Amino acid sequence: MRERGFAPDGLRLVLAPKRSTWQVFKRRWSPQNGKSVGIRPLAHATVRDQVFGTAFLICLANIAETVQGHPTEPPEQAIAGGTASYGNRLFCDYELDGLHFRWGNSDTYRKWFTDYRAFIKRPKAVIDEQFKVDKNWAEI
Repeated sequence: MRERGFAPDGLRLVLAPKRSTWQVFKRRWSPQNGKSVGIRPLAHATVRDQVFGTAFLICLANIAETVQGHPTEPPEQAIAGGTASYGNRLFCDYELDGLHFRWGNSDTYRKWFTDYRAFIKRPKAVIDEQFKVDKNWAEI
């Protein structure tokens, strides 16, 4: 095997079904009732790339999470720190010198519901803080 360094493999597009019961029919996956409610595109990374990505994430977890501030603080406070996350946060413990990822825990990310509520509040807080009454902005 030739040494390739750390260049990731290309992502593979996987069309994943939404809300359908699926079955294997004639050695192919197909919707059980013959109709799929919908399909969404997902990017599939190789296992090797997922392992490298996870290792990278864990090694930088304390730094990245500390810079973003405590996940339960209001969005305005997180924005004032200069870095804000609009997605899920890693599950960390707060200590005096910052946030620390729990190595070997069963909860890698904070609970989805808690993060989602914070996630949907943050764009409004950013807009209110950055643009005040100005209407020359777009949320994408």
